[in-house]
Amino acid sequence: MTITLSNKQASVILAALEAFQRARMGQFSMALEQIFPKKCLAKGFEEMQTLEMDLKKFFFGDELSKNSYWGIPNKEKVGEDAQIAYEIFGTMRQFMALEKSGGIYENYTNYNSPLKLSDEPLPEIDGHKELTYKIHEFPDQVAAKKLFAEKKFDKLWDMVDSMKLPYGYCSAKEIMLVEGDLPETQKLVLRVEEPHND
Repeated sequence: MTITLSNKQASVILAALEAFQRARMGQFSMALEQIFPKKCLAKGFEEMQTLEMDLKKFFFGDELSKNSYWGIPNKEKVGEDAQIAYEIFGTMRQFMALEKSGGIYENYTNYNSPLKLSDEPLPEIDGHKELTYKIHEFPDQVAAKKLFAEKKFDKLWDMVDSMKLPYGYCSAKEIMLVEGDLPETQKLVLRVEEPHND
């Protein structure tokens, strides 16, 4: 199945997925805020908490007290379909955040990868994987390829340090030789996984 969505359409689906999974977790206030944001705000915190407790009692009896909820990994309580909703939500949310930031990670939950919880594969979005890393060519290809061929990797990493990349940190860095049709068209590059600004 392939679906093409505008950002506005994707935002509507994200809100629906979040409402569904939060309701299954017993987070009824947060679920309703996705559906009726203005009305929930107008009702106020205390009234929303009272409504949440009534809904908890109705659906879960005495299993959940105030400020207690089922965790999304608890398949027995939330159901696998809520976990699937979480996985779709997390994948789409991360993609939209990375698309907006140009592939630079920031320290917000929107940039987190979803946990793998259900038996279904994580959904795939065209262009998502490419947003999770950056490729940088070594400026001096001749010198870099010579060090690579001689396996002088310490000196190659010194060269990486001198490149002054605009990231505070990343989850991984890898030096790679990108194949070309001819030896002279091969390029030595640095692949930076999940680059962060700070």
